[in-house]
Amino acid sequence: MFWFNFLGFLVSKLVNAAETKAEEGEAYHPLLPIEKKFIAYSLILAVILLVILIYVSYTYFGVAH
Repeated sequence: MFWFNFLGFLVSKLVNAAETKAEEGEAYHPLLPIEKKFIAYSLILAVILLVILIYVSYTYFGVAH
């Protein structure tokens, strides 16, 4: 629950910062399709590597039950 509130807080700050920049005259440029793909691939890769790290850590360094 804490993380959802924290992420909501961060998103609201980023949106406010973007709106402030737009009001100051800086143009808002939406992400290009290739940038969206790069972000998606990076997040997917991060999740896959995290799962591999967790698997390896439990397999080789796991706590004995």
